[in-house]
Amino acid sequence: MYLVLISAVKPVIALAIASWLLQFTQLKADGQVRWAVLNVASVLRQYSDLQDRLAEEMQRGRPVGQLLRMMDERVAAALERENELASKTLSS
Repeated sequence: MYLVLISAVKPVIALAIASWLLQFTQLKADGQVRWAVLNVASVLRQYSDLQDRLAEEMQRGRPVGQLLRMMDERVAAALERENELASKTLSS
């Protein structure tokens, strides 16, 4: 329930709400934001086609929640393809 609420508001407000709900200190909240930014940067480097798609969707004004869902789905699909390829290679 809280995640639906958080995804429905602007990111800055969402961060404030999440910090309050999780009882994060400002230092802890700042650390979580830094971790999230580094994690997203790493994913975007690894899946460069995703970066282009995200840029297109952001230009269309898509909500952050929708962008995150798209990222999750695309990364999960890519990992599934990699696992299938690895399985085929091992069984050969």
